[in-house]
This record gives sequence, C-alpha cells and structure tokens, in this order.
Amino acid sequence: MRNSVLWAVLFLNFIGFLAFGAQNSLTTTYAKITRSDLDLKLQYSHTSYFAENTDSAMDIELRPSYTLNRQYSLGMDAEYIRPYNKYSDDKTSGFEDTIVYWSDKNKLGGGYILGFMIRGILPSSTTSQRAGLQWGTSGEVNLKKEFLFGSIFIGTELIRYFHQFYTANDAGTEYNAPWAMWNKLSVNLKIYGPLSWFYYAAFYTYRDYAEFFDTVFRFESAMTYYVSKGFDVSLTFRRIDKIITNNSLFDRYNTAVLFGLSLFI
Repeated sequence: MRNSVLWAVLFLNFIGFLAFGAQNSLTTTYAKITRSDLDLKLQYSHTSYFAENTDSAMDIELRPSYTLNRQYSLGMDAEYIRPYNKYSDDKTSGFEDTIVYWSDKNKLGGGYILGFMIRGILPSSTTSQRAGLQWGTSGEVNLKKEFLFGSIFIGTELIRYFHQFYTANDAGTEYNAPWAMWNKLSVNLKIYGPLSWFYYAAFYTYRDYAEFFDTVFRFESAMTYYVSKGFDVSLTFRRIDKIITNNSLFDRYNTAVLFGLSLFI
C-alpha cells in the first residue's frame, strides 16, 4: 500500500512537470500572496515513511517575520515534531532548534535578486541539548532569478556551531561538528493557475572535531495547490541520505511522502 502511494506521488509530480512544458507559454493570472510588514506562516505536515516499525510524523512549524522597507526582514522559525520511529532514542518528541534570522534582498534588475542572510541557532531540541550545543550562527549568500513562469534559486550557507563538549554522547564515540555547509538549489514553476511544482536539492557537508568530513544530500519534489491567497495544500516526495551510499532511490528508511497545509496570515 505504501509503495503504491509513493509511486502515485511521483506520477503526480511527473505529470505536473509535463503540464508545465505544455503551458509555459500561457500567462498565469493567479495573484501572488500579498505580503505586509508583519507576516505569519503556520505550516502543518504529515509524513509517512516506508520502513517497517515506523510511525507517521507530525510536524508543526511557525514562522513570524517583519519586513523593513521591502528589503530587510527579521524573523524566526520554531518547529515542533513528533518522532517517526518510536524505536529510536534519537527521535524524541519536542521542539527542533529555534532559528532567528536577518535577511537582505537586493533587486539587481532583469529579474535577479541577490540575498544575504544571517542566522542565530538556539539549542531548543533535545538532541542538541544532549550533544552540548550552546549556540550556533550561519551566514548565507543566495541568488534568485525570477521568470514569468517561475523562479530558480541557488545559495550557500556556512554554519558555525559552538559546543560544550567535543563528543555528542556519553560514550565518546560520536563527535560534534563545529563547521558545516549547505549548498542549495531550488526550482519553482507555475504550471497553470493556482497549481505549481517545486524542486529542491541540497548538499550538507560537515567536519567534526576528529577532522572527519562527510556529506548528506536531500531532495524534494512537490506539487502545491493554492486554495486561496493565504492557504495552500501540498504533496511532497522527499529523500535524505549520505552522498556515498548503496541504498536505492526508494530506500524505505530514507524516503518519505509528506502531505502539507500552509496558512499565511
């Protein structure tokens, strides 16, 4: 049953991409979500993994932000998650790390937008607290190109973590990582009217205190339907794994389907 659902999600994403190819010459008249100085986004997602002995995950995310002069913004990301694997000690119900940020967006002309972002990371998750994370910070530079039918985004984020201990567990067998980097790529395409297709790919590279390097990749393919100016529903296929792996694309422990609801206030 779960495999059938997975193939259905992939099929819908594929059909959406083909539909974009047939409709990209049409002008989309669906209005964008109106942004005010103070914005609030509430997002709920229900995740289904394809491994045995796993529970579905519940994820609630709150993102308030305040925009200054249509260029600078201040915001926060707070997220609560329920574990998808009840047999894993690493997946504990509770808040994820809280993010506060400042961003700067500069329109360069020709549909290009150059962005900068500084983030502060607060260890509100159980995992970070157990690992002795005191705080973290990151800086990001990104470039976005807007088209009539969508946009393309690329960005690089350098992260610095500050820990109380070199190791992440009592046994001293896992090391914390003081440095990490995200390299991101996303594509957002308007298919027709309120329907859009989104693709996201990212590589997370980290170096721990033992000078060990590793990379994890993540990609998502999503179909989103904008019910109204402040409400949308989405269906997403997500895959997360290490960059060097023998696992298949549909590995049941690293593959998930998400159903999401987003409310903009």
